[in-house]
Amino acid sequence: MKVYFGKEIPQLEKTKCSVVQTEIATGIILATDGSRYFNDFDEPFILIFDSIEDAKEFSENKIAERPEIECNVYDHSAKFIERISK
Repeated sequence: MKVYFGKEIPQLEKTKCSVVQTEIATGIILATDGSRYFNDFDEPFILIFDSIEDAKEFSENKIAERPEIECNVYDHSAKFIERISK
């Protein structure tokens, strides 16, 4: 898993995908450490995975820890794939 910061727009290889975590109740994006992301360009919020399977496994584990959030999975071209939540 690789982390990108807000000021970066990652260019992904076709096999890679990304995950962005959000609070279900508010829709606020979460930084990679789980805190609220408020457009601080030095704070990471995009998680990059080698495969959709890896991204889904991470998301399911994260939701098990924190059922109040959801994980949004995107493909290499930033096309929405799936929302994973409890």
